[in-house]
Amino acid sequence: MASNNGINGDTNNSKLKETSDKYTNNFDPNEISPLRTGQAKESVGADSAQVQINMIQPAGTDDADAFVPKKKGTNIIKGTYEAVLTHLDISQRARTSFLIATALCAVLLIVIIAMIAFWPRIPFYMKAEVCVERECMESSSQILLWANTSINVCDNPYEWACGKFEDEYLDQLQHDSFGFAGGEWTMKAHADYEEISKIHAFIAQMPLAGSTFSAQSMLKGLHSTCMASETLDKQQADSELKEAIFALLGWVYGETWQANSWDFRQAMITIQSKYGVFPFFKFSVVNRNSKPFGNIIKISEGEYGLPHKMFYNLETDHKIIRAYKLLLRDFAINFGVVSDNARKFADEVFHFEKRIVNSLPERRQHVILTLSDVQKKAPSLPISETITTTFSKLNDQTLILVEDEALLTQLSIIASTTDESPLNNFLTWSLVRHFLPFMSREYRAALQEFYSDIYGIERPQPIWYFCTKLIKNWMPFAVDGLRQNPRLIVTASPNSVNYNGNDRTSDFLIQDRTNYNHELLKMIFYHLRHQLKRSIDENVAIDQEITTYINDKLSEMKLQIGIPAELLKDEEYLNKFYKEFYWRKLHFLDNLEFHWTFVKRKMEVMLEPMNVTDKIIANLYSLAGSNDNQLVQYSIDLNTIIVSNRAVEKPFFHFKYPISFNFARIGAELSQLLLNAVFRIGEQYKDEFYANHKLVNKTKSPFSLGETDCIERLSDPKIPQTAKDSLVSDVTSGRFTSNCLAEFLRLMEASQPVPDSELPDTVTYDLFDLRQRKRQPGLRSFDDMQLFSLVYMQRYCSATNGHYKHYKAFVEMEIPARQGFNINWEQISWLKKSLSCTATKKQCKNIV
Repeated sequence: MASNNGINGDTNNSKLKETSDKYTNNFDPNEISPLRTGQAKESVGADSAQVQINMIQPAGTDDADAFVPKKKGTNIIKGTYEAVLTHLDISQRARTSFLIATALCAVLLIVIIAMIAFWPRIPFYMKAEVCVERECMESSSQILLWANTSINVCDNPYEWACGKFEDEYLDQLQHDSFGFAGGEWTMKAHADYEEISKIHAFIAQMPLAGSTFSAQSMLKGLHSTCMASETLDKQQADSELKEAIFALLGWVYGETWQANSWDFRQAMITIQSKYGVFPFFKFSVVNRNSKPFGNIIKISEGEYGLPHKMFYNLETDHKIIRAYKLLLRDFAINFGVVSDNARKFADEVFHFEKRIVNSLPERRQHVILTLSDVQKKAPSLPISETITTTFSKLNDQTLILVEDEALLTQLSIIASTTDESPLNNFLTWSLVRHFLPFMSREYRAALQEFYSDIYGIERPQPIWYFCTKLIKNWMPFAVDGLRQNPRLIVTASPNSVNYNGNDRTSDFLIQDRTNYNHELLKMIFYHLRHQLKRSIDENVAIDQEITTYINDKLSEMKLQIGIPAELLKDEEYLNKFYKEFYWRKLHFLDNLEFHWTFVKRKMEVMLEPMNVTDKIIANLYSLAGSNDNQLVQYSIDLNTIIVSNRAVEKPFFHFKYPISFNFARIGAELSQLLLNAVFRIGEQYKDEFYANHKLVNKTKSPFSLGETDCIERLSDPKIPQTAKDSLVSDVTSGRFTSNCLAEFLRLMEASQPVPDSELPDTVTYDLFDLRQRKRQPGLRSFDDMQLFSLVYMQRYCSATNGHYKHYKAFVEMEIPARQGFNINWEQISWLKKSLSCTATKKQCKNIV
């Protein structure tokens, strides 16, 4: 028994040892305390074995169930953790700190990963190069002067583009804007003001010329005489006006009136041929739209005291009606007429003018007739005698362009059914209106009161501005010629050859030098011309025959920038041009008649055969000053776009300005002119079409713009048709310009040249550094199309007084600029698209 018990004891001990080894083989105490001595290690090993023996289950328990781990994953993690601690030699005491540090590192790692994932990306424009050249600074300054880009453009586009405009120009203490530009101050008015200021400074600094009959002497002398007219004595002014009235055979309320001797026809001939005043009808010289081209005399409706028919039909007590009658009455009183007769004069003139404008047809149909046939249409008006008196070389067989046959017939009926007294008062008032701006202070004050009521002008124009603008209108060629070629300016001293030194040479005259402004303008022109041809080709609404006709004309169209160089170099041409302009220094009022004599002579020259350079000057500088503010014009005779040099100068244009800036300025002007030229070419085709087919009825045109009524409906239906046409032209050209810029940028990015360009191979995008695509200072976030949208919309920034916005369309034949802004914003898709604003649901369609 003892032996058996010993055997069983050994067996049990053997099992215990195997079980203990099973769970202790992987645990080496030496790893926990590797610095202990070998004896200590053995002691610990024995103690551990004893602990394991004590942990054995009592007899009767299943061995397999007793020693299987319940959470294997936990043991693996714990084992790994223990292994890491052992590997890093972390003591038991340092484990808590280690756990905290590990947790903090994990949190920090998560934060870093989150920051990397959600860190805002640096916008492309912040990495792009910024232009720091002077021209870039100038263009940005112009834009930011008016814009308020902190506003959300989609919520308030006008404030975004023009938010600072009114603050800049409505302060009357700093800038009496209405006194310079009527009732509305716009970007165009601002540019005109700056130009007049420069011309005034130029004339003031210009020395006196040695020759009395040189253009320089006339320019300087007329300006000085006009400036002195501000202090004109009333007695002298009355004397000058009485002499002019006497030439009309007297006035009903004048001292020398003789009813039996007054001749209406003779008075009409005198007032038009001698003074250039146009009651009943008006004549001018215009380009003929069809073959044989050249110039032709045009007869149109005459001039009246109020700007438009609408004003005559206002209520009787309307302030504009009262202001106009007050002006008539105040003139008569100042001229010595008693108050009762003065009021009678005012009523009679107003009602007679109202009778005329209300009896005339609205629609006009142009027709070409011989002078004798014109006279037959209006027998009571001395049209033939007036024309032949003014132009001595003309006769009854001369062809005349008539605005409308029914118009002349109705005017003739009115003249024949009116008593002498109203006719005399009407002619006298027409003459007086011509003199009033140059009369003494008493008369000008009355005129200023009238302007205040119709335009909202607070103060009159300063005399320097009035005189400088007048001289610019009377002698525009002299102003530009002398400014562009300083060598033409001489001094009174015989030892002086030219103004400010012999070595002074204009940039316009330096040969073998690339004019980068001109070359970039040509590139823009050729691109616009090509895009217009392509648009017409793709428009299925236009007949193929007329498409070919128009595109052939466009392919042949040329571009002329400023005065031809050969004329600038000719020191005699400018003086010869003005050799027949006589002027008087003592009394400025006499110069009104002298200027009209000069204009008549130039009109006669225009009716004769002219060479190309003379035609360019005639188109570039209107004799009557009607084109003084136009930057670009089209001569259908030459099939040439003629660009004023002012359009390719700072601050309007420069080759270093952003291409978007230049497209929004000169590009928009060229686009509008090109589209208008296409319509004129279409009319030319119509004339030739009807002539070739011997058709008489020309009411139906084979060429039309498209859905023009849609755009016209966006404005006030009561405004004149001319104002509606101007709106259609604005919207159409705006769309066309934006599309052309987008295509230009695509060609530039692809390094593809402008198609159909006539530029030399040396003129490329890189010549102007266009492909660098630098960002604008202060406007870095704006890409090319966004910058275009901003600059283009600033064309319609305005500051206006309360009531003039209701009358502008009837005075200037254009809708108010603020209304134009809103319509263009809604109808030009690129504007909203470039700025990520919601597009207008319905837009009008047109040719482009």
